[in-house]
Amino acid sequence: MGFKKRNRQISVFEYPSGFHGVSIDPSNRWVKLSHQMPWDLIEEIYATKFNGPRGNRAYSSRLAFGALFLKQALNVSDADLIELVRENPYLQFFLGFEEFSSELPFDTSLMSYFRQRFTAAEICQINEAIIAQNPLKKPSSNDDSDDDSSGGQSGESDPQGSESSTSSVNDLIQTNSGTLILDATCVPQDIHFPTDIRLLYEAVCSAMRHLEITRGKPITKTQKSLLNRARQAYLSISKSKKNTPAQFREKQGILLKLLKRCLGYFDSPAMNKPTSPKTIDALKTLSLIHDQQFEMWKLKINRIERRIVSVSQPWVRPIKRGKASINTEFGSKIALSTVDGYVRMEYFSFENFNEALTLQESAERCKERTGSYPERILADKIYRNKANLAFCKSKNIRMNGPALGRPPKDPQVRQQQRAAEVQEAGDRNMVEAKIGEGKRKYGLDRIMERTQQTTEVLICVSFAVMISFRSL
Repeated sequence: MGFKKRNRQISVFEYPSGFHGVSIDPSNRWVKLSHQMPWDLIEEIYATKFNGPRGNRAYSSRLAFGALFLKQALNVSDADLIELVRENPYLQFFLGFEEFSSELPFDTSLMSYFRQRFTAAEICQINEAIIAQNPLKKPSSNDDSDDDSSGGQSGESDPQGSESSTSSVNDLIQTNSGTLILDATCVPQDIHFPTDIRLLYEAVCSAMRHLEITRGKPITKTQKSLLNRARQAYLSISKSKKNTPAQFREKQGILLKLLKRCLGYFDSPAMNKPTSPKTIDALKTLSLIHDQQFEMWKLKINRIERRIVSVSQPWVRPIKRGKASINTEFGSKIALSTVDGYVRMEYFSFENFNEALTLQESAERCKERTGSYPERILADKIYRNKANLAFCKSKNIRMNGPALGRPPKDPQVRQQQRAAEVQEAGDRNMVEAKIGEGKRKYGLDRIMERTQQTTEVLICVSFAVMISFRSL
C-alpha cells in the first residue's frame, strides 16, 4: 500500500491577514525595488500636476508611478494589474500600502490618468535618478591609478620642459572612459496592417460617425445608402482571394468619391459647423487621408511623404527597417544607448530618421552624465559615416569596425585586427539583448496605448523597469 499524503485545503479564516500577520521577505524583488526607487523625486514631479486643493483627493505619487511601473514589469493589461495588486501583498508593499487589503486598490480607468500625470522627459529624469542611486554605476579606478603612477615615473625621468607636455597628453587620454553602445529599433503600435482600401473604408465610417455627432441625430437614408456602397466596395476586395490591379483601382476610386462626398456634408450651408475639438481634428485627418490617397491613385504611386496609415492614430508612420522577418513596421522609432548594462532612450520620433545622426548627440550626453567622452563607441555600420568618424577622431574616441584605408600587409596584424573586430561585435550584442528584453518581457513588441503622449511615457517606463531590474 503506497503512502498517501493528506491534502487538506487550509481555510481562508485560518490564514493570517495584514502585513502584521504576513511575513514580508526582505529579499523579495519588489521589496528591494521599493528601496531603490527615487520616491522623493517622483513626489516633486507629481506635485506640480495639481493646482490648489480643489477637487477630489489625489492618489499618492507612489501609487501612480508604481502602478505604471508594475504594469510594464508584469506586462499585463490595466484590468489584470488591479487584480494582481489585490491578490499580492508584495505588490501592495511596493505601492506603499500600510497593510494588506483584499479590496480593489483603485478603478481601472485611473490608469489612463496616471499615464497623463507624467511626461517622457520626467520619466527619463527618474531613470537617471535610479541609475545614480545604483552602486554599479561607479566606475573602477584601477586604470586611473595605473595611469597616475606611470605618469609620475615618467615625470621623474623626463626634464621639466617635457613634463608639462607629457601630462597634457595623459590628461587628454584619461578624459575618455567606458564604452557607449548605440542602436535603433522600431516599437510597433497596435493597429491593423494598413491597406488603402481598408483605410478609405474606415475613413468613410469615421466621417459618418462624426456627422451624427455634429447633427445630433441619426444619418439620413441617403447617407446610409452611401455607407452601404462603401462597405460593398470594401468587401468586394477584402473577401476576394484574387484581385487584379484594375479591380483594386476601380474600388479605390469609388471609395475616394464616397469619402469626398461624406466630407462635403460638413461644408453644407444648412449644416452646423463642428464645435468639438475632437471632431475638428478628425475632419482634418480625414481630409488629409483623402488628399494623400487621391494623389497616389491619380499618379499611380505607392509612397507619399508623411503617409497616414491609421484613422484613429494618424501620427503613426510606416518605418522601413529592411529586416528579414518584416520589411516595414508601423509605430515609433527610437535610438538607444547602453552603458554598463543600463539602456537609455536617446531619441524618439514617429517619423523615420537616420540613426547615424544621433551618434554625436549621444556622445555629448554621455559626457554630460559622466564628465568624459566614452573610450570607445560600438555601433552598426550605418553609424560609420565620414562625419561620425571625424567626430570620434577629434574626441579621441575609438569606433568599432575596420580602419579606413588599405589593410596592413603583416598577416599577424591583420589577424589581431580581425580578432578585435569579432570581440567588439560580441560586446555590441548587449544593446541587441536589451532590445529583445524590452520587446519580449516588457511590452515593447506592441504598444496598446492610443495617444502620442501616453505611448512615449509607456516606452520610457519600460526602460525604467529594465534599469531597475539591472540594479538588483
